[in-house]
Amino acid sequence: MDIKEFMMKKYLPENIDLDKLIGNTRMNSIPGFNSDKLKFMLGEITEKPISSSGFVEIHSKRFQDYVHNYKVYLHELEANGIIEWDLSFSHELYSKVRGYKFTDQCSSTIKGVDINYLPIVKKSAREKGRKLKSCRQNIHLIKWFNPSLTIDHEIAIDYLGTYFSEKKKEQEFLAQREQIIKNTWYEDFSVKYIELQKCKPNDPYDSYKRAFIAVDRIKEHEYQLSTDPTVNRLHTNITLMPSDYRNFLRYDGKELVCLDIRNSQAFFSLNLLKEENIEEIVKVSEKLNKKDNKPYSKNSKPLANYPSSSIILEESLQRIDSQEFELYKNLVLTGEIYDYYRRILYDELGVTYPSRKALKEEFFRTIFSSNKYFGQPAAAPKRVFQKYFPGIFDYFVQLKKLHPDIIPIVLQRWESHAVLQCITKRISKDHPDIPLFIIHDGIATAKENIEMVSSIIYEELKALTGYSPTLKYEVWNHKNLKYYNKWNQNQT
Repeated sequence: MDIKEFMMKKYLPENIDLDKLIGNTRMNSIPGFNSDKLKFMLGEITEKPISSSGFVEIHSKRFQDYVHNYKVYLHELEANGIIEWDLSFSHELYSKVRGYKFTDQCSSTIKGVDINYLPIVKKSAREKGRKLKSCRQNIHLIKWFNPSLTIDHEIAIDYLGTYFSEKKKEQEFLAQREQIIKNTWYEDFSVKYIELQKCKPNDPYDSYKRAFIAVDRIKEHEYQLSTDPTVNRLHTNITLMPSDYRNFLRYDGKELVCLDIRNSQAFFSLNLLKEENIEEIVKVSEKLNKKDNKPYSKNSKPLANYPSSSIILEESLQRIDSQEFELYKNLVLTGEIYDYYRRILYDELGVTYPSRKALKEEFFRTIFSSNKYFGQPAAAPKRVFQKYFPGIFDYFVQLKKLHPDIIPIVLQRWESHAVLQCITKRISKDHPDIPLFIIHDGIATAKENIEMVSSIIYEELKALTGYSPTLKYEVWNHKNLKYYNKWNQNQT
C-alpha cells in the first residue's frame, strides 16, 4: 500500500523552528498536544489567501473540525510571536471568521512538511473525496490530472525569486502612487477616489505562496479538484495557480496552448439581453434568495410584486433602443468593448488605466456592483456607462433587484455550462485521446489540436448563444513569462 495514503502535506514558513517552538515553550503542556495538529494549523494560515485587510480569514469551525482545542494552540502561537490575530471578526453560517497572519519575522520562504497523524489524514482524505465527488459531471476533464501532467519544477522555483522581487517593486510603486493621490486629494475628489482603486496590488507574499504551493503540488501529483455549487465552475491546480506559472506546465512533455473566449463575461452578457432567458434568470434568483433564507435580497427592494418580476424585466428590456443594443453587441463581438470603455472614461473623466486587467476590473465593477453604489464617488465610471448605454444600464439595475449578485452568478453559470458541459464534452466524445485543461473561460491543449478545438468552440457557442465569439491564443512557455527579460538577465 502506498505510504502516501497515511500522510498528507502542509506548507509553513521555513524560519519557524518547530523543534525549538515545541521544546522551549508551553506547547507540550497543551492537553492532547500533537505536533501534527500544530503543523495543520500553521499550514492553514500559510495556504489560505491573504485578504485585502492583510489577514488570512479562517472559520473557527474549520480549525475545530481538525483540532478541537484549537484556541489554545492559537494563543500559544501568538504568545511566542509567531502569529497575529485580527481582533474583529464576522459571523457566517454560525461560525466566527477571524483574521490571522504571520508576524514579520515569520513571513519567510515556505516549505512542505508531512503530517501522518491518522485522524487528521483521514479527515482530510474524506474532505478531498467529497470535493472529487462534486466533479462527477467533469470526469472527462479531471482524468487528465495524472503523472503525464508535469511542471519544470527547478526552473519554476528559480523564476520565483524574480517573480517575488518584481511583485514587491510593483507594490512599492503603487504605495507611492497612493500617497501622491492622497496628498492631492483636494483637487478632484471623485477622480482621485477612482485612481485609488488602481493602487491595490495583490500582496507579494501571497503571490509567492500561491506560486510555490502550486508548483510543488503539480510536482508531487497532489491534485486539488472541486466544483463550485453556485456557478458550477471547475477548480483545479491550474485554475488556482498564478497565471504566469502556467507557462511551466507540460503534458507528455509538450507545451500547451490556451484558447480564451475573449471578453467572456461581456460575451455572455448578450444572453442577458434576450427575452427568452428572463425566466431562467428569475428562477436562479429565487434559488439564491431561498439559500439566503430571504424572500428577496436585504440589499435591495423587491421588484414591486415579486411574482411579476418577469413582466417588469421584459418591459425594461423592450425599452432598450435598438441602436444602443447594436453598438453594445458589436463592441462585445469584435472584442473592443473594453477599449471603448477606456476611451469614454478618459473623455468624460480624464481617467486612465495602467493595464487591461485594471480596466476590466473597472468594467466588472460597473456592471456587477450594487445599485446603492451608484451615488458613491468611486462610481463615476458607472454613471458614464449609464450615459452611453442608458437602456442596458436600467435593465441591469432591474436585474439586481432580484438579487444583488444575480448578474455575475448567471454569467458564470452560462460560461461553465458552455465550456464544461458542451464544448469540452463534445471534444472528449469525438476525440477521447486529446488532453484538455480548462481555466474557466479558456481551454488548453497541445498545439496540434488547436484548429479542431477552436472550430468546436465556435460551433458550440454559436448554437448556444446565436453569436460567434472572438478567441485569443496563448502559448504556455517560458518566453511568455511576465518577467522573462528580467529573469533572463538575472540568469546571465
